[in-house]
Amino acid sequence: MVRKATRLDEPLRHTVFVPSDRQMIVVACVVRRLRAVDDVELGSATCPSGHLVLVDGGYLGLWSGDRSPDEVGGPGGVAAVDFEVVGPDADTAARSFDHQSGRRLYDIPEHAAEQFTAKFDEHCRAHGFSALLHRFSHRVPHRERVRHAIEAGDSDFLIAGVPVVPVGGVPTDRTLRVVATHGQ
Repeated sequence: MVRKATRLDEPLRHTVFVPSDRQMIVVACVVRRLRAVDDVELGSATCPSGHLVLVDGGYLGLWSGDRSPDEVGGPGGVAAVDFEVVGPDADTAARSFDHQSGRRLYDIPEHAAEQFTAKFDEHCRAHGFSALLHRFSHRVPHRERVRHAIEAGDSDFLIAGVPVVPVGGVPTDRTLRVVATHGQ
């Protein structure tokens, strides 16, 4: 939860999200507003899995962990499907299709899946690629998306259209300082 401070010495709330192998850890940190030139220590976090997820805190309610995203979608949510690009030219076809990073395409609205597949097939025909979309039998849980993106070297993935940045190789044996630095 982020709220705006009305005075320089009033605390601000920031959230750091760290998925572990067993559970989701949400660390709420309090920081005081300082001049723009100062670094601000927000708090600390542990990362037992070695995988860190960077996402806008306003979307943490969408996180499914090891469950299907369908299990956390609220009423009125859009039914969706996930695909993987497969075939001899899968990497090149996925990169040039340029809809999402990597070979996996998540959260495609189910009502548009047939049209989306046709668009991909036409893209491959037009460029001479031997690749196709394989529809997963179930929605890919968010924690699995993190693991796959890190293993595949993908720069990001989507959760309900929201970009999420996975970071692998985070130290697992110690507490890490969380510091905010003023940006340009």
